[in-house]
Amino acid sequence: MKIFVYSYLETLDYLKHPYYSLHQNDVEITGDSGHYYSDLNGCKHVYKNYKDEDYLGVMQYRKWLLNPVSGKLFSEISLRGVFEYLQGECKIVVSKPLEYVSMAKQFIKIHGKDMWDFLENLIKEMHPDFYKHWNEYMEQEQYFYAANLYIANNKFFMEYHSWLFEILDEVDKRLDYKTGRDFYQQRIPGYFAERLFNLYFQVTKPIFILSDSNIFEATADIEKKLRFPKV
Repeated sequence: MKIFVYSYLETLDYLKHPYYSLHQNDVEITGDSGHYYSDLNGCKHVYKNYKDEDYLGVMQYRKWLLNPVSGKLFSEISLRGVFEYLQGECKIVVSKPLEYVSMAKQFIKIHGKDMWDFLENLIKEMHPDFYKHWNEYMEQEQYFYAANLYIANNKFFMEYHSWLFEILDEVDKRLDYKTGRDFYQQRIPGYFAERLFNLYFQVTKPIFILSDSNIFEATADIEKKLRFPKV
């Protein structure tokens, strides 16, 4: 079992097993700048290099899942206890969802209808089996599992990321999201991935448990004061 914490910080010495620091300089960067894919660079690194682990997870130094009982990070014992309790073939820990009018309306408001239409048409072309659920989960769904936060067994982690990165590879080939867009909007692959995770999660229906989470949107002035929660 390995849970990686992706960070640009030089050290995360306060992390304990089963958490592992994953520095951005130690992973293969997609594109010419790491910020386009952000934490997805960490996901891709783990997907390519840790295929033999029974459970895997990727979080950020400012985005983490918490044990809903203790309010702290999962210990290895408590996390294994969760997975032993969930005996299904696909098992995953996800953050408690946020509530929105719909994922489509929320995405369009922030990132634009052209980006949403691009993603919808791409899924319709590449994965018609998933697209037939598009309206049900993307246009009408009231819940949104945010921030690419999850810990999963090997089967779910590998199959999901194989599906996801095949799609994002096509995004890179077809969409120029770097020109004429501000720093925030250039990270559209990550925002696509959040919504695609929800589609994949809802269609494949793995056995899951909801976790508390802490999503800390740090600013440059206070990032150095961040402290990872204790196990």
